[in-house]
This record gives sequence, structure tokens and C-alpha cells, in this order.
Amino acid sequence: MIKIDTTSSKQFSNLTLILTIFVVFLHAFNVSSDFALTDVYYIEYFFSYRVCTIALPLFFTISGFFFFNTGEMGFLDFFIKIKQRFYSLLIPYLISSFCFFLLFLVLQSFSFFLPFFNGTLIYKLPFFDKLTILLVRPIPYQLWYLRNLFFISFITPALYFSVRMYRGLPLFIFFIFFIIFDFNDKYNLFFSIQYFFLGAYLKVFFYRYFFHFKLYNPKLVYVGILWVLSGLLLFKFDSGILFRVISKVSFFSGAFFLWNFIKMPVLFRFLEKLNLYIYPFFVFLFHEPLLTFTKKILLFVFPYNKYMLLLIYFVSSMFVIGICSLFGALLSRYFNRLYLLISGNRKVNYGKY
Repeated sequence: MIKIDTTSSKQFSNLTLILTIFVVFLHAFNVSSDFALTDVYYIEYFFSYRVCTIALPLFFTISGFFFFNTGEMGFLDFFIKIKQRFYSLLIPYLISSFCFFLLFLVLQSFSFFLPFFNGTLIYKLPFFDKLTILLVRPIPYQLWYLRNLFFISFITPALYFSVRMYRGLPLFIFFIFFIIFDFNDKYNLFFSIQYFFLGAYLKVFFYRYFFHFKLYNPKLVYVGILWVLSGLLLFKFDSGILFRVISKVSFFSGAFFLWNFIKMPVLFRFLEKLNLYIYPFFVFLFHEPLLTFTKKILLFVFPYNKYMLLLIYFVSSMFVIGICSLFGALLSRYFNRLYLLISGNRKVNYGKY
């Protein structure tokens, strides 16, 4: 096992915090067809779908990196890892899914709340469809990340031994598929495996370079510019090999930029303090559909125009981050066992509320 020093551990925590905030803003996009191709549309679209989309690929990469951070692994090690992920991934997944399923079921029984729901009401669905929503396609749709990560745990032996035994061959094949192909299966499994596999390779072969690689001004500025330019260039494409290649350039430049940017002392200390008050896992677990409800309520209360949409985009995101973090803080202080169950035994923050 490669021991990660305290500074690097804090850096991962800071990165997780930023990526969690990105996930919230990714889902906060709210510009309707009424204001398509306006300045507000491009601002929100660029930030949500060109900047913040780096969050989930990078989460899978980090997960792949840490999964293999134990040196040589045997089948017993994999069994232990899968058992750990039962508590850290599957239990939180089921709790969040069940809570929102029950909440929707209750709210949909009152006519006052019906305008806030789209599509078929849950109680009208057949039993099998209800079970599918509860277990496979949950109401908090961000949970697909936990679902796929738990599934990947079962195929990690094949990933690990292919990496260790064949080294260069799977790397070559992987990057061909990674750059050229994009299989859009409805459960995003291929997407998940791609980036998890990338994290595994970083850990097994490049971890020393990974921690010691430093990129500061002005080179860091150039990488940031490349990230922005590749994101802007994607407005010209919506599919094809060129689109996928540029997307990967955007991902790698964004990942390098973020990893080195958060090393800057002032930002590092700020994020370290912010991490005391924000509970990233609770934000990830519960921000949807709370975010959607918040946006709908604000749109119902305030005038409907493009600049109000932009304001709601930012306000609703920050509000939901605060509410989810407050919920996590209250649970950790007054119902610690429940907090540990929901959070998958993740550590408690010690911020003041």
C-alpha cells in the first residue's frame, strides 16, 4: 500500500469538494427554449456542460486510483473491498433512493403539489416499474454514480490482473477506445469503466509522477486556457470522433489544471476551511431532487426572464449546498449512528453551525 501524506490527502478532499459543487451546478442548468441561444444560455451552458462535466469522470478516476492503493492484491483483498463498498456505496444508495421514493409518494397524494411533478405519478405505476425506480433508476438520478461504482467493484479483479499481467497492451487498447469510441449505454457503464480504468493505471504505473508533478504559472495558465478553449470549441461539434477527441483534451487539461490550481497556498487554505462546513457526500446524495424543487419554487415566485433564470441558477445551487450540509452537520452531531449509516462510515466534519 502506498501511503498518501497528509497534504495530498487534504488535496484530494479539496478536489472532492470542488467536484461536488460542480455536480450541483451541472444539474442547476435551467434555461428553457424561450431563451435558447441568448447570452444567459451560453453562460449557463458553458459552465454546466463544458466546465462542470469534468466532475463525474474525475470522480471515477479518483475512485479507480484509490481502489488499487493497496499494493499487490489477491482475491481475498477484492472480497474485502467489495464488502467495504457494500456499506460505503450500496447502503447510502438504497437509503437515498428509498427516502425520495417515499417523499414523492406522499407529496403526489396532495393535489397542491401535483403541478411540481412531471410525467406519470408513482402510485399509478405497475409494481415492477416502482421496483425499477427504487433499485435501478432512482429518483435522485445522480445516484447512478454510486450504482455503477458498486457494479465496477465486481469486475475489478479482471481490470487489475489485465493491468498487472499485460501492462502495455491493455493500455494501448484502452486509449484507442478511450479517445475514439463513446458507447452511450443507458446506464453509463462503459463511461464509468473507462475513467475507473484510467484511475487504476495512474495508480499502478504513474502514482509517483502523479504526486510529484507540479505545474505552476505561467504553464498552469496555459493549461487553463486550453481547458477553456477546448470547451468553447465543443460548441461547434455535437458528435463524431473530433468531438470525442476534443472532449478528452478538455478533460485532461481540466484535470491537470484543477489538481495543480488547488495546490496554491491561499486557495488550499480556503478550501481546507470550507471543507469544515460543507459535507460533500451529503450534498451529492441529496441535492437532487431538492435542487429541482427549489428552482421551480423560485420560478413560481419571481418574474420569469433570462436574468432571473441566471440568478436562480446560482442562488438555488448555493442554497441546496447549504441545506444538504446543514442536514449532514445536524445528523453527525445529534444522530451520529444514523449519519455514519447514511454516509457509508465517512468521516465527520467539525465545522460550527
